Amino acid sequence: MHRFIDRIINKLYKHYVMLHYSYYSLFGGNLKKKIRRVISLTESDVAVGVAQESEQALPGFVPYRRSGYYRYMLGRYLYSIKYLRNKVVLDCACGFGWGSFLVSDYARELLAIDLDKKAIDFSRSTWKGKKLNFVQHSALDLENLNRRFDVILGFELIEHLQSSDGEKLLQQANRVLAENGLIILSSWFPNTHETTEGIRTDNKFHLHLYTKDEIRSLLVENGYSEPRFLGSFMVIAAKAKNNKP
Repeated sequence: MHRFIDRIINKLYKHYVMLHYSYYSLFGGNLKKKIRRVISLTESDVAVGVAQESEQALPGFVPYRRSGYYRYMLGRYLYSIKYLRNKVVLDCACGFGWGSFLVSDYARELLAIDLDKKAIDFSRSTWKGKKLNFVQHSALDLENLNRRFDVILGFELIEHLQSSDGEKLLQQANRVLAENGLIILSSWFPNTHETTEGIRTDNKFHLHLYTKDEIRSLLVENGYSEPRFLGSFMVIAAKAKNNKP
């Protein structure tokens, strides 16, 4: 019974996130053009082997267009707009940079980082914006950016790290977050270890998957206030008030 309820809740939240794609596609003004631009790029626009080596993707890749999953990919970033308006934003492990490009006009400034040089080179040459900057840098070394951020995005990132590095990411993020800053993560945070093991073994790039309880505890232990979940696939947590930069 609990699993059935969880499936219904997750489906509702997923549709809620995708509604942001539908809304901005219709009423997004200049953002509509950005959405069309992002979706127009396909496998042929990416250097051979880059995506396969790192699980990086563009929403316009054929499997995502056919399945409709591209609407959820875009929806995650579009959902975050409400949190990053006029904020200094860091997008960790931005991949091909399309999400950073999508939302950059709403931020005061958006710095997008990725350790993969090919991905950063692609992002710099493909996406332009006055408030947008792409830098090759590790998400596990945020303190050396020598910056403070109001919002940190980590979409489809933490599951690609070993558990010790996942904790390091949260520690580093907390140290560079401004007072009352937010971290927004997307991954898959199921309720049981059995579920995480099944998913992890299906994907060689997924090194550690956290249950909801695990990621909640890890966030609280590393200086964040009580996290808020959207189903099992997104979590938002604020820097704890007694944990100033």
